[in-house]
Amino acid sequence: MDESDREIVDASIAWPVSRIEDAGHTVGVVTAKAPEHFYADFAQKGREGEPRRTSRHELRIDHLAQSDDWLERKGVARPTAASRSRIAQSFLEIGAMLARHGVVYGDWSYSNAMWDGEQGRVYLIDMDSCGLGDRAWIESPGWEDRLFPHPKRLTRAADDYRLTLLALRALTGERDASQALEALPTALRRGEFGRQARAMLDADTDAARPGIGAVSAALAASESRLEPSRPVGSGVVGYRRVRRVGGRSVPAPAKRMPDSSTETRTRPGTFRRSDRATDGTDRHRNAGARTTTEPLSPVRRGGVERARGTGTVRRSARVPAAVVGRRQRRRPILASGLLVATVAALLMAVLAFL
Repeated sequence: MDESDREIVDASIAWPVSRIEDAGHTVGVVTAKAPEHFYADFAQKGREGEPRRTSRHELRIDHLAQSDDWLERKGVARPTAASRSRIAQSFLEIGAMLARHGVVYGDWSYSNAMWDGEQGRVYLIDMDSCGLGDRAWIESPGWEDRLFPHPKRLTRAADDYRLTLLALRALTGERDASQALEALPTALRRGEFGRQARAMLDADTDAARPGIGAVSAALAASESRLEPSRPVGSGVVGYRRVRRVGGRSVPAPAKRMPDSSTETRTRPGTFRRSDRATDGTDRHRNAGARTTTEPLSPVRRGGVERARGTGTVRRSARVPAAVVGRRQRRRPILASGLLVATVAALLMAVLAFL
């Protein structure tokens, strides 16, 4: 074991430091106690009006996989995103170190992994049941692995799965694996760490799971500052323009992008297709229609440009579209009024003749 691995063991693992023997047989081991900074004062419920009582407990992953509001109610300082990242990275480094030496821990759970929110330090306990290469199956509620049902012996692949799940819960505070993946900051979710974590959770065989070293390296290499993907407290994820129709708001239609092929109106009820040539002319391709390659000279009539020879109507920039629309709507009304007046005049002439 090199010096860097030994430093991880001394600082972050409750590795046995001595044996307890009886008549030449090992009957127990002595392990180090977790340092004081892995403990915190938790607020306890009390009667109204009484001073708030606290009790001291170790900070476990069970507490880190809770919402910030829950931690505040317990009087525990909320870990920052950067602290969560350091905690997750530290546990992954422990797993990678154990993998380098063929050690299978197996007992990853909510209670065996401790953390310090201020400096992002971690501590792993209950190391006395580890195995080399594999170990007996052990129950860990909430950490079930479908590839390792009871009583299948646990291997490094089982450790890698549970440790990746622990890292996701430490990063996001979400317990469900799928929700934890989706709750990752965008840079992590779409980056190499997100791909490695998803491959670990979705693999159908032990061999298909990436090693924990690859997951640890991916998180270490990430340059994300773990900022939230949207402002905290905001549900706004985008904007969409709307328009008013009949006193109510409806989504505005998508803006039509310019196309080399457009439809132009030639007379009421008929259309023909025109293609804009590279020389700025309109080339019409319509059966029975006159074909021209001459540039179209617009003629302005009452604020509306009408392309000579095509009948194409283009609104002038000098007249607002709403005004042109009102003028077009007035024409049927004026025609109907003239028709009614003409019929009335004819009737009056007939009556006067009689």
